[in-house]
Amino acid sequence: MVWLVGWLVGWLDGWLDGWLDGWLVGWMVGWMVGWMVGWLVGWLVGWMVGWLVGWMERRNRLRERERRKFET
Repeated sequence: MVWLVGWLVGWLDGWLDGWLDGWLVGWMVGWMVGWMVGWLVGWLVGWMVGWLVGWMERRNRLRERERRKFET
């Protein structure tokens, strides 16, 4: 009977320890990967939007220059 209680307590302790370790490691790795991916995606989107805005501004400037040539 005593060995059964000891085995049960040991099994429960091992299960809880494994579950907590798995949860903590999973949470930390998930947080780090999520942060890195979020940073990378944010940087790429910001770069693409900046490039697109610059391209549109340049196109508008060239159109304006062409229109002024024809007006004079």
